Amino acid sequence: MPKVKNEMVRCVVVLSAIALIAGVLLGFFSQLTALTEEDIRLRTEKKIAAIYSLSNLTELEGAEDDNIGGFYKGSNESGDVYVVIATGAGGFGGKVQMYVFIQNDQIVRLGAGSHGETPGTSDKAFSGTHYQKYYGVNILENSFALGGEGENGVDAMTGATYTSTAVNNAVNNAIAYYRANR
Repeated sequence: MPKVKNEMVRCVVVLSAIALIAGVLLGFFSQLTALTEEDIRLRTEKKIAAIYSLSNLTELEGAEDDNIGGFYKGSNESGDVYVVIATGAGGFGGKVQMYVFIQNDQIVRLGAGSHGETPGTSDKAFSGTHYQKYYGVNILENSFALGGEGENGVDAMTGATYTSTAVNNAVNNAIAYYRANR
């Protein structure tokens, strides 16, 4: 019996040592590969530039909001452009992040950010065809209703209803934030 007990203690010690070494290595590599706030800011600015080229891009301060990931101001040949990075709930895979570009109090461009939606199925909701209904509407006076009802109704994309809902919610969150912080 003592031999079995010694063998069990030895196994516990070896497994504990392996766990300790693995934990230390994981912590080391996590710190080594962690993104700094500056790295995150630069990646965000690159994403904004990839969607809609702007110059003089600066991050603006605003009220704290769980649905807002950033608020920026840049410019192009037509004037100032505001960018609100907003999330919307209701997607099949959870929240959907959208980049909402606003110029002269109208949405001029939308771009998809991070999301957990199903590739292929959700693509229609992230398409230029779906985005068109949001463009050119005075957002100081209007927001958007999903379901196609009324002047600012937006139809959900067939097969991507949940994603369409999340996109619409993100756009409306961006509009509300813009109104309060512009």
